[in-house]
Amino acid sequence: MPENKSITKPALQTLPQLQARWTFLYLEHCKVNRDQNAIKITDKEGVVYLPAACINALLLGPGTSITHQAIMLICEVGITIVWVGEEGVR
Repeated sequence: MPENKSITKPALQTLPQLQARWTFLYLEHCKVNRDQNAIKITDKEGVVYLPAACINALLLGPGTSITHQAIMLICEVGITIVWVGEEGVR
């Protein structure tokens, strides 16, 4: 039989609070990358860094490209990704 190893649970204070997160963020015509534990959003107007733990859903519109590293971070944090049409429709 395998050994019964004790599992250490994280303290409740260290877990992100769901009510502290934004509901969703819609992005189009940009590049989404990972920069440490932040989502780096780059478009023609500049760069924005978004802490990964502050959002529930990411809506990606046309013209958006996303890196594998960004997808890994998004999955680790538990963000839902939805690919949508122009201006969030269809």
